[in-house]
Order: sequence, then C-alpha cells, then structure tokens
Amino acid sequence: MSFVDWVLGIPAYFGRKPPVDTRDKLIEFLDTRAAFLIQKNIFDYARARSGPYFSQIIKEQAFKDSVEVSRWTGFPIGLAALAEIVRGALFDDADRKPLNDAVSSAALAAFDKYPVPAALGEDTWKKARETLIERLALIDSHPPKFAKDVILPYAQILYDSQPIHEELRKRDFEMIQAQLRINLVTMHDEFANRVKKAALLSDLGVHPRTNAA
Repeated sequence: MSFVDWVLGIPAYFGRKPPVDTRDKLIEFLDTRAAFLIQKNIFDYARARSGPYFSQIIKEQAFKDSVEVSRWTGFPIGLAALAEIVRGALFDDADRKPLNDAVSSAALAAFDKYPVPAALGEDTWKKARETLIERLALIDSHPPKFAKDVILPYAQILYDSQPIHEELRKRDFEMIQAQLRINLVTMHDEFANRVKKAALLSDLGVHPRTNAA
C-alpha cells in the first residue's frame, strides 16, 4: 500500500459499517481500525505541530519516507491494541483461552495480509511479527482493561516513532497519548455496537460460556 493509498483510505473508515459476525469480518475490523488508529495519530499530530505548513510538508519526500517507517512500525502495535479491545468486549461471553487464541489468530492474519514493507525491511518486519505474537499472548495474562488504558504500554513507542524531529515533540507525549486513548474508546464503542457475539464466536469456533447472556 502506497503513501497516497494510505491517506486516501481514511474516508473509507467513515463508510457504511456492516456487522462483525464472522472471522473474516473480524480480521477486516482489526486491520482497518489498527491502520486508522496509527495513521490518524500520525497525521493529526503532524497537522497540529506544523500548522499552516502541513499542506506543504505532506508533499515532501522526506516526510513521506518518515511516515512510511512510522505507520508500519505502529501497525502491529495497533493490531495488538485492537485485539485486546475485542478480547475485552467478548470476555464475559467465552472461555478465556479459546477466545484469546481465536482473536490472536485473527490479528496475525491481518498482519500477514501485507508483504514486507520496503520502509522496514525483512528482518525488522519478521521481528515485528514475533513481537506481535508476544504481545497477543500477554493479553490473556490479566483481566480486561478499560479501553482508554489499553494503549498505555505502547504510547511511548508510538510517540518515539512520530515522523517529527524529537526536539520539536519533546513536550507533546501527553497530548499524543491522550489522543490515542480517545480514539481507542471510539473504536471499542464501534465494535460493541457492530459485533454479533453469538455469530462471531460460532464462526471463530469458540463455544460461548454456559452462563453467558
């Protein structure tokens, strides 16, 4: 996916949203929302920091190259965060281990849709996948978090990967973190409104809890 395709894909996020009731639709949800979470963070911050110069900056090749690194670095983190959001929304409806395995498998399937990004290279992309697997496994090590808190372990990484020089953003960590938290709450609410729990769990091959509503 090119820089232009990534930017032009933003309006699709606001399009008609069908129910999330199959594994394929869950993969699509994880993919598109993780991508949107990261790209919105990048472009909202770049716009806020550059002000009236934003329209010029986004045309510069150096900025485009930095965005490529930033967005592909952040994409696996977005997948881990969205997987945790999904697991939390379904936590009371299915047994923990089968649910976590199914959601983790869907997140990895979303990752594997993409070839190695040229901006990162094969070794870095392979390491990103290994780290994603580790992060997905850790999701089941604790009770569900509030949606606003899911991104906290990753906020520093996303802050450090911003395509803005560190001297210009050194006082902006709290602003970036707050925006990430707001966006994850929005995505949690969207998933809760769209998911058809019984149908999704059935397609994932996860039996619902006998005492689940």
